[in-house]
Amino acid sequence: MRLLLLSILALSACNSDPEPCGLTPASSSLTTGEGGRVRAELTPTGTVTTWSITASDPVIVDKLDETHVQLRAPYGQTGKLPVTAHVTCGSTEVDTTWQLDVHALSFAPAATWDEGKTGPLDREYGAMWMDEQDPDRLYLFGGFHYVPQQFSASHDLWTLDLASGTWKEVAFDVAPPDLGGGRLVPIPGTRDALFLGGMMQDFSMPQVFAKISYAPDHATWTDEKVAQGVVQPDYQPGFVYDPKRKRYISFCGDNHTMAYHCAVRAYTQGSAGGTWQDLAIAEGPSGRNGHFFAYDEETDRIVMFGGDQGGITLGDTWALELGETPARWVALATDDAMSRRNGAFVLDPVNHRLLMWGGTPDGAKAAPDVWFLNLDRGHEAWSQATIANKPPDRASGMAVFDAKRGRVLLGLGNSLKGNFADLWALSL
Repeated sequence: MRLLLLSILALSACNSDPEPCGLTPASSSLTTGEGGRVRAELTPTGTVTTWSITASDPVIVDKLDETHVQLRAPYGQTGKLPVTAHVTCGSTEVDTTWQLDVHALSFAPAATWDEGKTGPLDREYGAMWMDEQDPDRLYLFGGFHYVPQQFSASHDLWTLDLASGTWKEVAFDVAPPDLGGGRLVPIPGTRDALFLGGMMQDFSMPQVFAKISYAPDHATWTDEKVAQGVVQPDYQPGFVYDPKRKRYISFCGDNHTMAYHCAVRAYTQGSAGGTWQDLAIAEGPSGRNGHFFAYDEETDRIVMFGGDQGGITLGDTWALELGETPARWVALATDDAMSRRNGAFVLDPVNHRLLMWGGTPDGAKAAPDVWFLNLDRGHEAWSQATIANKPPDRASGMAVFDAKRGRVLLGLGNSLKGNFADLWALSL
């Protein structure tokens, strides 16, 4: 009887189902555009002891922690791409395959207008930004017009209602100076922006540093009060906001005193006036202006590519590591074949990459296509994206990130084929 009972128990154990084991994304849909990234939370089935994840090349996979993974899609390859998780639950091992669904990037016209009448004149080296308090509103300020001739400096301000596609010119209480090639950074949480540098009609570079207060129906230009340090005049410098330290940073540029340089300076606002301070940084990139750049909060660094150095077009990529003391320049890559300056650029924070569109390698030809710089540490590399229905190639365009719609808006600029008064949407 005892032997029969043991046999029955053994047979029951052999016929029992093994412990469930697996690992699946919490979201049933892993979808992104070409070159985009997906960060997925993982839900275990059973008692998972170890797991690893692989994907067929060229998908890039990073295990972030025990319950999260990042997948980065390739460029030029769309559709459902397999990703496999190898999971161990005690003595049980299983492979689970997911699908990363990659769609093609696409261009489409975002706004059309009769330039100078129902919308702004075409231009170059202006400033374009989104209204933080109204995600349906874009602003465009100043730059060089092409009438009555190229390099006609301006100070006009326009706003575009993205919901209706209607432009409206915004009047200043007091007219700003006519400038091109200055840089503008919105002040977080406000409808104010700081404007630095630029060049006037006579090619002089005054010490311009001002605050623009803007709204859909009026704007104010006020010289920013500086209590300590001096304003450095620069044409096409780098200028970003550093949110971790609540300061603004200018870097590299061109002026009549220093010529082409890569000095780094920090500006901190104060109730009685702000302070400019030179940052002591070891040797880094050579001097330039017209470069492509962004502050990347995820890695706490400024990334910079290319630019002009007195007629020499550069093709080097650098990162200024702000989290280190002192801050330090790090060379990321150099590719003289893609050297360019004076193009449109913007940070894509959702997909953690810097977008670069157009520009020129020689001051004449317009560089083609869109390029993306992966900003993930250890994966920094440029990739060219070939996108259907693209706008005409050009230099001196502008771009902004439209967070509400998950897209980049870009346009304006010029090429040997003409000047452009247009705005396009690149859906990401």
